[in-house]
Amino acid sequence: MSADQNTPDAGATPSGFDNEMAEILESFVVEANEILERLNQDLLALEKRPDDKELHNTIFRAVHTIKGTSSFLGFEQMTELAHKFEDVLNKIRKGELSVTPDKMDVMFEAYDFLKILLQRLESKNKEPIELSEIITRLEQLSQNEPAAALQQKPEAKEQ
Repeated sequence: MSADQNTPDAGATPSGFDNEMAEILESFVVEANEILERLNQDLLALEKRPDDKELHNTIFRAVHTIKGTSSFLGFEQMTELAHKFEDVLNKIRKGELSVTPDKMDVMFEAYDFLKILLQRLESKNKEPIELSEIITRLEQLSQNEPAAALQQKPEAKEQ
């Protein structure tokens, strides 16, 4: 008997692996849908309470969880989008970036794209979608505001 006959095929898929991956994907989709549902509620609350530090942390953790799990599972587009979103949220929670209506619009757009990517995973659609514009907008947001702009409030000028 040759060595080739005794050695399992290195490229063969272990039995049950496909079923296990399907279960992992299903679990991820369920968990991510729950996280995104809560994230939407938290983003709506953030519009009303832009200085709520606890809310900043909660939103950051939600996006961080999606980023980490999607990275582990190899979902590159979701990971990249969540990473850029997380950068913005991290600067908000550190007080380096303020929450404004314009920034909220971009964050809701990022949320919408995360939702689309998750729906595509759920339907097993592996075609990538165009994310360059939202990625660019998130990168622009994550640029630090001047410290003076964060602390300075408009005041009436004395004449």
